[in-house]
Amino acid sequence: MKIVFTDLDGTLIDFKNYSFEESLPSVEKLKKHSIPLVFATGKTPAENEYYQNVFWLHQPFITENGSAVYIPKKYFDFKYGYSREWGKYNIIELGVSYKIIKKAMREIREKTGCNIKGRKELTAEEVAKEANMSYELAELARRRKYSESFSFEGNMEVVRKAASKYSLTLVHGGKYMNLIGSGADKGKAAGLLIGLYKRKWGDTVTYGIGDSENDIPLLRSVDNPILVSAKRVYDEKFYLTSSTGPSGFAEAVEDVILREPEKCH
Repeated sequence: MKIVFTDLDGTLIDFKNYSFEESLPSVEKLKKHSIPLVFATGKTPAENEYYQNVFWLHQPFITENGSAVYIPKKYFDFKYGYSREWGKYNIIELGVSYKIIKKAMREIREKTGCNIKGRKELTAEEVAKEANMSYELAELARRRKYSESFSFEGNMEVVRKAASKYSLTLVHGGKYMNLIGSGADKGKAAGLLIGLYKRKWGDTVTYGIGDSENDIPLLRSVDNPILVSAKRVYDEKFYLTSSTGPSGFAEAVEDVILREPEKCH
């Protein structure tokens, strides 16, 4: 059974204008072949749900850079461990709550003197303008549960060192830096889901699609890592697409996933 994990910004959807016209036909082909498409992204649970609805998907998703795995109830027909229930999901939590992140960020800002500005501290209008997104998406992006995306002025290494004292870490996710719990990791989260899929179906062949530094743990956790990038090379084992964004995602699906799995080896 094939399983696909994908980032959103810069892969499934366009990094600049949030368009997904070029990737939609490929998503439909994956659905036609009954291949699960699992989001593994830095986006909030609310944003993930939005795109689940956009693409007419009903799959688990990994949110806020591996901080939590949201699994629709009754998706797996066996019992498994999870941290808590929320609405229609069972949630496996790897990170820490936004309340802890917020307190730490305030103290890091005071101790380092760096001008750190979290997206939750901005209004939806300000986020929409800064990120070139709609008001609706900006409001969803502010609904942080386990992390904070931020812009800053100052020495990043100073901030990174200060964050480590709170058992927090920094990851780069395209437009923003993200502050998350040290236990959060896209690769670990994907590994948990892969284990559940193997219990459900037995043998699996896994694919990961990403475009930036914060996707590396995810890509290294799957059988077939695909980097949607015409230039950057993080690992020689990654399959590189010739185009970026949704066009690169479509290339990954057409030239790799829907062909023999040995394509990436």
